[in-house]
Amino acid sequence: MRILILGSSTINKGAEAMLRTVQAELSRRIPGAKFFIGDHRARQWHAEGVVKAGVPLAPVDLGSRFKQARTLTAHALHAQEGPRYWIRERGRLGYIDALADFVDAAVDVSGFLFSDQRGERTSERLVHVAEAFSRRGKPFVFLPQAWGPFEGQAVRELTRRACAGADLVFARDTTSREHLEAILKSTNVEQAPDIAFLFQPATNGPELIAELGLDPERPIAAISPNMRVYERTDGEGENNHYCSSLVRVGRELMAGGAQLLLLPHEILPPKESRPDDRYLCRLLADALNSADVAAVTDDRTAEELKAMIGACDLMLGSRFHALIAALSSGVPAVAIGWAHKYPELLGEFGMERLVFDHDALAPDALVHAVMQVWDARGDYRAEISKRLPNVKSRSAAVFKRVAALFHSSHS
Repeated sequence: MRILILGSSTINKGAEAMLRTVQAELSRRIPGAKFFIGDHRARQWHAEGVVKAGVPLAPVDLGSRFKQARTLTAHALHAQEGPRYWIRERGRLGYIDALADFVDAAVDVSGFLFSDQRGERTSERLVHVAEAFSRRGKPFVFLPQAWGPFEGQAVRELTRRACAGADLVFARDTTSREHLEAILKSTNVEQAPDIAFLFQPATNGPELIAELGLDPERPIAAISPNMRVYERTDGEGENNHYCSSLVRVGRELMAGGAQLLLLPHEILPPKESRPDDRYLCRLLADALNSADVAAVTDDRTAEELKAMIGACDLMLGSRFHALIAALSSGVPAVAIGWAHKYPELLGEFGMERLVFDHDALAPDALVHAVMQVWDARGDYRAEISKRLPNVKSRSAAVFKRVAALFHSSHS
């Protein structure tokens, strides 16, 4: 069976973790399954990322479907000068049709695509994908992700069309499910935790941390900053309110006996000139200026990053999947977020009060919360460990449902 994975990448480490999880979980349940990635969104994949992922772009040659067609697989693997996937709009639908013809089923792991916050342009192309699979009677599944809100008519209608074209639609939290059910005529929405709770890390977390110059035998607090939050916050460099708040928390943690590990969760390819999360890691490391601070500034796999996070004692994160990497490893977490997905995630563990909105970030309150968790981190770890088996069991049930659907459609 050929399975298309949409919405993943190796740029965003959460998307990479979900790609790996889909491969691992469906391979166990569907022997002989072959996986492919598709390019339904421009610039989703780059040459280095395709090779690194170990999952090929679907080898779809548009041929005569439109005049200036190219084989995207060849473009991805052999282009030397910063490959781009700007498919002309008149050919995009032909490409989507060719994708749907080539594979037997598709899953989407976009994470957070359909909402007023993301707008209609980000979701429109995926609607065409879901509809192409529906026309062919091939299964299409939205794996657990955040949805809504849907105040805008255009986004609301696009979401309805996308869900109508899908065989299974999963929301990963109660708020998302309620947003969807409020706009859908039929309630084919199911709720389940993010699939990355099942993602398996590398096994050498302490060694990786030691290579960065920290002592894995001493307590470590991880900070995972987010360029999108930085861009939404006033100020530049160290004077950015978000960054200055993280610096203040970092100093308090070090005063409380912690070493600091600064971890990116967006790592752009080498030819990209715009800054990614590593820019913030360097900025914070320079501002903190201590031998007890280490920053990851090279490209790391999602497995390596989760292994390092799992060897820490606390996560202060603005990257959603950095928080999942922590919680799924039993590590207490405090979040600085910008959407309902953050309190819903920490609410699984009774920790929703530990989410801070970046728009109203109060450094005093943030420091107080972080230090309270730091001082009681053993108690928080015990509570997370008590709830985690249930969360993982519900995540695993998603793949049981998906595998059964795919088997029945392919028999």
